[in-house]
Order: sequence, then C-alpha cells, then structure tokens
Amino acid sequence: MESINKELEITKEKLYTIEQAWEQETKLGNESNMDKAKKSITNSEILSISKKITMLEMKELNERQRAEHSQKMYEHVRTSLKQMEERNFELETKFAELTKINLEAQKVEQMLRDELADSVSKTVSDADRQRILELEKSEMELKVEVSKLREISDIAKSQVEILNAQQQSREKEVESVRMQLLDYQAQSDEKALIAKLHQHIVSLQISEATALGKLESVTSKLQKTEACNLRLEQKLDEKEQALYYARLEGRNRAKHLRQTIQSLRRQFSGALPLAQQEKFSKTMIQLQNDKLKIMQEMKNSQQEQRNMENKTMEMELKLKGLEELISTLKDARGAQKVINWHMKIEELRLQELKLNRELVKDKEEIKYLNNIISEYENTISSLEEEIVQQNKFHEERQMAWDQREVELERQLDVFDHQQNEILKAAQKFEEATGSMPDPSLPLPNQLEIALRKIKENVRIILETRATCKSLEEKLKEKESALRLAEQNILSRDQVINELRLRLPATAEREKLIAELGRREIEPKSHHTLKIAQQTIANMQARLNQKEEVLKKYQHLLEKAREEQREIVKKHEEDLHILHHKLELQSDSSLSKFKQTAWDLIKQSPTPVPTNKHFIRLAEMEQTVAEQDDSLSSLLIKLKKVSQDLERQKEITELKIKEFENIKLRLQEDHADEVKKVKAEVEDLRCLLAHSQKESQSLKSELQAQKEANSRAPTTTMRNLVERLKSQLALKEKQQKALSRALLELRAEMTAAAEERIISATSQKEANLNVQQIIDRHTKELKTQIEDLSESLLKLREALKTSKNRENSLTDNLNDLTNELQKKQKAYNKILREKDAIDQENDELKRQIKRLTSGLQGKHLIDNKQSLIEELQKKIKKLESQLERKVDEAEIKPVKEKVCEETY
Repeated sequence: MESINKELEITKEKLYTIEQAWEQETKLGNESNMDKAKKSITNSEILSISKKITMLEMKELNERQRAEHSQKMYEHVRTSLKQMEERNFELETKFAELTKINLEAQKVEQMLRDELADSVSKTVSDADRQRILELEKSEMELKVEVSKLREISDIAKSQVEILNAQQQSREKEVESVRMQLLDYQAQSDEKALIAKLHQHIVSLQISEATALGKLESVTSKLQKTEACNLRLEQKLDEKEQALYYARLEGRNRAKHLRQTIQSLRRQFSGALPLAQQEKFSKTMIQLQNDKLKIMQEMKNSQQEQRNMENKTMEMELKLKGLEELISTLKDARGAQKVINWHMKIEELRLQELKLNRELVKDKEEIKYLNNIISEYENTISSLEEEIVQQNKFHEERQMAWDQREVELERQLDVFDHQQNEILKAAQKFEEATGSMPDPSLPLPNQLEIALRKIKENVRIILETRATCKSLEEKLKEKESALRLAEQNILSRDQVINELRLRLPATAEREKLIAELGRREIEPKSHHTLKIAQQTIANMQARLNQKEEVLKKYQHLLEKAREEQREIVKKHEEDLHILHHKLELQSDSSLSKFKQTAWDLIKQSPTPVPTNKHFIRLAEMEQTVAEQDDSLSSLLIKLKKVSQDLERQKEITELKIKEFENIKLRLQEDHADEVKKVKAEVEDLRCLLAHSQKESQSLKSELQAQKEANSRAPTTTMRNLVERLKSQLALKEKQQKALSRALLELRAEMTAAAEERIISATSQKEANLNVQQIIDRHTKELKTQIEDLSESLLKLREALKTSKNRENSLTDNLNDLTNELQKKQKAYNKILREKDAIDQENDELKRQIKRLTSGLQGKHLIDNKQSLIEELQKKIKKLESQLERKVDEAEIKPVKEKVCEETY
C-alpha cells in the first residue's frame, strides 16, 4: 500500500506539470499565424520542460531523503537524551543506596566497638557456651528419664491395682468356698469325709499347678487353632457358594451369548467377513487421507498460480503505463491521454473503495460463519458425549437385566425342586392311603377291594408302629447321651467359673455354642427346652458377676478420687511454702540492704560527699527499684498461678461431678437393662411352659389319632394328620425363634458389659490425666519463674547498650539531615535546568514542523533551490544547537556529582 501511495503522489505531480505544459500549449495554439520555425521551438521547449520535470523530481526525492534523514537523527537524539536521563536517575539511586550502606556500616562499626568495649574474652565465652550446652543436654536427658520413669510408675500402679483387685476377688471366692466346706462338714460325717477328700484334692492341685499352667497354654493354642479352622471352614463355604453362583451365572451368560450369536447370524447372514471389512476400511481411510493431501496440494498450487498471475498482470500494467508515458512524451496528443489516465485513475479508485468495502463485509461474514461453525462443533461434541453416556447407561442396564434374569432362573430352579418334593410326598401319601373302589362295580366286589385295602393299611400301620418304637428307643439313647453331655457341661461350667478372671467370657460362650451345636445331632422339643433353661441360668450367673465387677470399679473410682484430693492438698501446701520462702527472701534482702546502709553510715562519721558516693547511691537506688519491680512482677505471676490453680480446681470438681452423673446414669441404665432382661427371661419361661403344655397336648392328640387310625382310617384321620403336621412345623419354628432370641440376648448383655468396663477405664484414665496436667503446670510455672529472673538480668544489660546506641543514632541523624538539605538544593537546580531544556526542545520541534509545512506549501519551481539551501542551513544550525544542549546536559550532572563528592 505504501508503494502504491508513493506512485500515486508521483503521478499527481506529473499530472500537475503536464497540465502546466498543456496550458502553455493552449496559449501558444491561440496564435494561429505561427510559423513552422516557431512550432519547432515549442517542441524543443516541451522537451526542455520534460527534462526540467525529471530533474525536479530527482531533486524532490533527494530533499525527501534528507528530510527523512534529519527526522531519524532527531529521533536518535531524543532517544539518547532519554537514555542519559535514565542513566542520571540510576546514578542518583545508586548514590543514595551507597550513602545508606555507608551509614549502616558506620552504625555497625560503632556497635562492634561498643560490644568490644563491654565484651568478655573469647576463651571465657567459649567455655561458658560449652558449659551451657552440656548443662542443657544433661537437663534434657534427665527430663526424658523422668518422663520414662513416670510412665513406668503409672503402668506399675495400674498393674498393681489390677492385681490387688484380682487378689481380693480370689480371696472372696476362697472364703465363700471355705464357708461352704464348713457348712458341709457340719451337716454329716459323710460330708466331713468329703471335706477331707477335698483337702487332699487341694494338695494335689497345688502339686500339679505347673501341669495346669501348661495345660492352659495348650488349651489356648487349641482354641486358637479351632477358631482358625472355623474361619477357614466359613471361608470355604463362602467360596463354594460363590463358585456355585458363578457357575450358574456363567451358564446363563453362555445361553444369552448363544442366543445373541444366533440372532446376529440371522441378521448378518450373507454379509462380508470382518477381515475383509477391516481391509476395506483401512483402504478407504488411506484413500481419504491421500485425497485430503492432494486437495491441499491443489489449493496451494492454485494459490501460487493466482499470485503469479497477479504479479504478471502488475508487470504488464506497469509496462503498458511506461509505454504510454513514452508515447505521450513523443506524441503531440499528450493532454488528451493524460485526461484519459486521470479518468481511469478515478475509476480505479472507486473500484478500490468498492473492493475494500466488499472485503470488510466478507471478513465479517467469515467471522460470523466461523463462530457458527465453532458453536456447531461444540454442540456436536456435547451430543457425542451424551451418546457415549447413554451407551454406558444402556450397557449397565443390560448387565443389571442379565443379573436379574440369573436370579429369576435360580428362583425357578428352587421352586421346581420344591414342587417335585411336594408331588413326591403327595404320591407317597396316595400310595399309603389308596383310592376309593369304583361305585359301578357290584357290592361284593367293592367289599373285597375295601377289605384288601384295609389289610394293606393295617400292614402299613404295623410297619409304622415298629418304626416308631425303634425311633423311641433311639430317642431314649439320645436322652441318655444328652444327660451325660449336660453333666459334662455342668463340670465345665464349674471350671469356667474358676477360670473366669483369666479367660474372656466371649470365647467360652462361642465354644459352648459350637460344642452344643456339634452334639445336637437330632434336636427335639424337650432337648431345646433344657438348653434354654440352662442358658437362662447362665445369664443370671453372668449378671451377678457383672454387678460384682461394677462394685469393684466403683471402689477403685473412690480410691482414685481420694488420691486426687491428697495430691491437690499437697500442691496447695507446696504453693504456701513457696510464698513463705519468697517473703523470707525479700525480707532478708531488705534487712541486708539496711545493714549495709547502717554500716556505711557508721564507717563515715565525717561525711564528705563526693561524685563516687553519689554514683554509688544512685546505683543502689536503681537496684532497689529493680528489685521492687521484680518482686511486684513475681507477686503478679503468683497471683496468676493461684488463679489458674483455682480454675483447675473448679474444672476438676466439674469433671468429678460429671463422672458422678455418668456413674449414676450407668447405674440406672444397668438397673433398667437388668429389669428388661429379667422380664424377657420370665417371658421366655412362660413361652417355654406354654410350649411344653402344647407339646404334651399334641402328644396326647397324636396318641388318640394313632388309636383312631388303628380303628378306622377315614378322611377325618387324614385331615387330623395334616393339621398335626402343620402344628408341629409351627412349634418347631417357634422353638427356633426362641433360641435365636436367647442368642441375641446373650450378645446384647456381653456388649453392654463391655461398654460399662470401657467407660470405667476411661474414667480412670481421665483422673490420671488430670493429675499429670497439674504436675506439668506446676513444673512449667517453676521454669517460667527461673526464666523470668534470667530475662531480667538480660534486659538490664540490653538497656545499657540501647542507651549508648541512642546517643550514637542521634549524632548520625543530625549529620544525615544536613546532607539531605544539601542534596535537596542540588536536586531542585537540576530540575529547573531540565525544564528549560524541555522547553527548548519543544520550540525546536515547532520550528521543524513549520519548516516541513513551508516545504510542502511551496510548489513554485523557481524558488525551490533557494528554499532548499535555506532549509539545509537551518537544519545544520539546529543540529549544532542540539549537540551543544546535549553536551551541556551531560556535563552538568557530572559537575554536580563532583561538587557533592567534594562537599
């Protein structure tokens, strides 16, 4: 665009010169009576004018180049001025930083001199530091040892308390056993013999204590192994179930896959194989990529072709323009051609404006279309994401549906199995009872058929009676085995009561339940009743034991509270002793001070006050004031400590009250739970009694039905048998529910007891934590008092050093203020000079603008050379003035710096 503008300007100037030449020709053309000689003269004049035009164009180009060069030089000078100003500012900032560093170095020098004057020798300080480090290390080691010993002592105390509690419980049990033995001995001679035998057994038990210990260890190991075996068996069962379900799922999935494969085969029968489809897809992708590449190359080549065509057209136009120019210069019809050119140029300008407007519109449309395309792409991407999510959701729903189908198929298999069992039972029952004779047959035949069936039924009844007798014999055998098992269980219960303090109750319960489950091969109604009664008795015994444990914990809590009260009293006594010691120390220091004062008065009967005495008195007064301040601060701290102790007392009292409230709540909860358990036990007993009665009534009904069956097997007998079967099934379900309820009660009771034990232990730990907090607080206060005394000494020394520093700082401040005033004056001068230089620069800029406007305004050819010479002279003068100003601006800050350095 710039080159086109330049060409347009040149063409305008050419047109202007040609128009002048045309006007001259018209003037000459009016004179019709001109000779041929004159015409030749006009042609020669035209040639001379064209030569002058070319010369003027060359000169104009030279002048433009000179003006551009002068403008560049002016900009260069401006940039150099700005750089000099920035450099001056940087030097000023560096000078200020150096002055600051110098002042800081002087301060540090003075500090070091003061410290050297008041310092101790290096050897003494090193020795003191080493001594301090050694003492700190020893103190830390002692603190660590003290904390370890405290932890050990706390653990030992807790262990001793536990052992004492165990010993007390054992002693109580031994005393109760002794009292029972005395009662047995007092009753009869046989019981006395039993007591002797018991004593003999006790002696044998003492001799076999080591063997029992080994047995206990072996039994514990066996229990662990049994528990591990049970866990492994459970895991095996779970894995077998998982395998079974996995196989079923696999079969169902295989069925589903086969169906899908068949449906797909039906759908895609006659389609191409996957390998060929993949090959076709790959080739298609390659062809598409090749097509895209070729299209891109085609576009690039077309673009290059267009560019080349445009260049050729431009070159042709330029050639035509030059040829036309040459022809116009040679021909006499130059003016007419110039007019045509002018018209063409205007048309071209109009076309250019139109094209520019169309370009702007096209660009805006392209932007709008690009935005629309981007919006469409975003919508497409969002829709694709939604499609992917919907596909995932569809797959998840398909998986859930497959799982549902698998579960339904399992249920169908179970229902089929149950249906088959019911059908088999119905067939057996029909075979046993038989069918009615046909009424179409004659009576004697019907009677014969009926007699045969009756005989068959009698035979079946006799067989069932024989089986019932055999089952009753087996029942008796099982009852005897159960009695033996109950005796074994009672003996084991006695052993468990003896070893209850050693072994946890939960493990024993689990073992008992496991053993009972193993031995209950054929559970009957009376057997379950006996087990329920036994579990109720065990639950009552455990409740009594838990009440005894709660009483023991209450006793331990009371002991802990008494110990805490004693510790608080000791702490108060220690504080009173510390107060008394502080008062004694203050009194002794005052008395010593008074004695020294009296001694001084007595020693100097002829008082001659000198400066030394006054200084000594001032120092003594200072020390007295400092001691008073320290005493007042210590008293304030003691008051704070006493207030903190009172707060801690209040906190401990509140915690004690909270613990008592918690204890009362726990007792109330325990009583409520005991009542609930007793009520549940009574309900269970009532249910058991009711079930016993119902079982007896059912047995009587069964016997009656058996007798009735033996007499006459009718339809009523069938109905009764079915009713009895349903009632028996209901009773068995009720008994199972009762056993489950008993197991749940056991679990709830054990959980409640464990929670109570945990709460009691947490109360103990809280009390111990309160004691430890009080001890730590007292130690921290003592260390704070010692640290404060040391900090007082350090502060005194720091006051002296700070006074010396203040004096030195005041002197430095005065010097700095004087220097700042001098620098401020110099800075004001520099600012004034800078403003004057800026004004001069502005004036020079204005002059240059005027000159350039004058150059553009003057189009006369005759006066151009004189104006150019004048402009060159003015430019030289301005350049010389600018160089002088720059030199002066560079020299002034250097001189000022030299003056400041001399000052």
